Amino acid sequence: MIECSYCHKRYIGETGLPVNVRLNGHRADTAKKLPKVVAQHFNEAGHNLDDLTLHILQSSFRSARDRKCSAVARLIVLVGIVHVLTG
Repeated sequence: MIECSYCHKRYIGETGLPVNVRLNGHRADTAKKLPKVVAQHFNEAGHNLDDLTLHILQSSFRSARDRKCSAVARLIVLVGIVHVLTG
């Protein structure tokens, strides 16, 4: 998950690449001002790559199915928390 320490927006994604390679890709996209979600965010006024914080939520799944099941379970928990807070 990429989090902006300036405004606390979060972007969740997945990659099969090594984390440093993927993060460098986001940095390059931002430097080139490409029309990609993360790059656009960190090119907004008041934002820069110094505000980017990376959180690895989970890694080393046995299969794509295991990873997807874990993602669904996390979403169920998050939706439940949001429901309790806004409910």
